[in-house]
Amino acid sequence: MRKMFSLLWIASGWLATVAGATPTPGPGFVQLPSLSIPGPAFTTVDTVGSATFVGIETSGVQSLVRMDTDGSSTTLATGFAGLWGMAYDAVNDRMVVGANGIGPGGAGQTVFGIPDPFGTPLGIPDAAAFRLAPNGTTPFIADVVMDPTDPTGSTLLVANASGPPGGLLRIDVSNTLEPVVTDLQSVPGFAAGLAVDPAAGTIYFGDAFGSAGSRILEVALSTPFESPAQIGGLLSGQFDLALDENGLLFSTSSGDVLRIDPATGETRVVATGFGFATGIDVEDGIIYVLEFGESEIFRFAVPEASTGIYFATGLAFLAAARVKRRSRSTGCVVESS
Repeated sequence: MRKMFSLLWIASGWLATVAGATPTPGPGFVQLPSLSIPGPAFTTVDTVGSATFVGIETSGVQSLVRMDTDGSSTTLATGFAGLWGMAYDAVNDRMVVGANGIGPGGAGQTVFGIPDPFGTPLGIPDAAAFRLAPNGTTPFIADVVMDPTDPTGSTLLVANASGPPGGLLRIDVSNTLEPVVTDLQSVPGFAAGLAVDPAAGTIYFGDAFGSAGSRILEVALSTPFESPAQIGGLLSGQFDLALDENGLLFSTSSGDVLRIDPATGETRVVATGFGFATGIDVEDGIIYVLEFGESEIFRFAVPEASTGIYFATGLAFLAAARVKRRSRSTGCVVESS
């Protein structure tokens, strides 16, 4: 666990920030009241349809919680340790999550598939019942997405932060007792955030504090063993990645949230002043961001690109259903192009 939190510190660039600081919106941004979640946020958030899923920690035990539009919460599983990375598997109707530590139920350092994430479980299931691979399969997972090239939903792409060096893995969990793990990429630092654009056929992944500093890399889905290309310049840190419907990347980077255009490398600070921004997700123009240890999720809405106005908000959930576009997990403010 100590190594895991050292990794958290280093990979995020959390060197001079303090959790709990107040984000500062840029010009034209309006901050709305935030909504609470039932415990301090850990590192991962994801939205599917009208539901938002978040990892929280209470009394040293981590749980996966679903927040619905009426503000109610449902605990889907508990007993995680080092809950890190999350993706919805629509084919099998399960939420795939990663965990770095060994939980109270004896399971960890692997990936889990929490079934029926939109339902209400009987009691609060222990995560140990939902392992998709044996303990130790992913010792220091930083993020997970579904591999869009597998129509069965049995193949995952995983950022392996066990470095340096770290890397990118492909894991076939069709046989949960004997998963097939394939090394796709090696990075000099700690592999961090992960996002996939099926339309562009591209995998994006973070390399935190490698030999060249923190950066975001890209590689084609069809040739994942090829040398990756760097997008934009160096970052002060890289923790989580999200992709919006226009193909723009959003990254949590220490106390900032960044917007990066993969086509040009243009990088903008769209919000700053977070103490420790961790998980980020973008759905239908809405950006969700976690502040580590705070019992709230910040949300930022993009009404229309033509207006050039973005609204900074807390967690007031969308009433309209949203269709999930990207496969995984993680912002703060936004600007129009």
